[in-house]
Amino acid sequence: MFTYLIFASFVFYNSLVIETALVEYDFIVRTIPSNPDGYPRPVIIMHNANSSWDVNRPFPGPLIRAKLGDTLRIRITNMLRDQATSIHFHGLHMFKNPWADGTEHITQCPIAPHQTFIYEFEVTQTGTFWYHSHNAQQYADGLVGPIIFDHDPIEQRYNYRTNDYVIMLQEWYHETWSDLMTAYQGPHGAYPGSIPIYPWPPTSFLINGHGQFNCRTSDCNENATWRDECGTEYPVQCVPLRSPFLGPCKQNAHPIDEFICPSGKQIRLR
Repeated sequence: MFTYLIFASFVFYNSLVIETALVEYDFIVRTIPSNPDGYPRPVIIMHNANSSWDVNRPFPGPLIRAKLGDTLRIRITNMLRDQATSIHFHGLHMFKNPWADGTEHITQCPIAPHQTFIYEFEVTQTGTFWYHSHNAQQYADGLVGPIIFDHDPIEQRYNYRTNDYVIMLQEWYHETWSDLMTAYQGPHGAYPGSIPIYPWPPTSFLINGHGQFNCRTSDCNENATWRDECGTEYPVQCVPLRSPFLGPCKQNAHPIDEFICPSGKQIRLR
């Protein structure tokens, strides 16, 4: 009886062994012209080093996917002309590899133009996360992307197969992050009447890098005001829309994503 118990325990233990792997990614960060909501402007993207980017959807960046126990090795090459960068893996616990957290000037030096940095760490969590640049506000120019860390097969209750969708919602500005910061820090930027107005309202919203902007409207109203809790009104200092210098504004340049839900199938929206 005791022998059978040991044998059964041995078989059960071996059935729980999780196969892990080294998962490698090689990415390039660069600036390209794009029009995520129809209004053309430069964006910062990250794409696979062995392929070009999707012209119609340059961001969010590529999906990073691994499973519990895997080791991730992510190579980032900065091809920005005059900006450093770094990649922060939001929500991940870098207990063993704090240098891989991606917070520049805290856990690493920024990745200078035409330089490469390799992030390597063990996957100790499961779920849906995201990565973004941790240099200035580059994430506001498009340098973001999704992360999925799967459970081991024993913990999987459902098999979604191709019915597993990632949805990234993003505020979008027609001004670049550097233009926005210049406006914020100017004498009449975010502080009309010595009262801060923060955050700056976005021009539009994106779903998985696509949105639609009414090219015939303006987000600047010279007579606009806002009222504080005491009822006092203050004039709103706004940034007028610049005329597109990278091409015409196209209101319906990109269709919004549709997610097909087959009858009787299990769907996961992350």
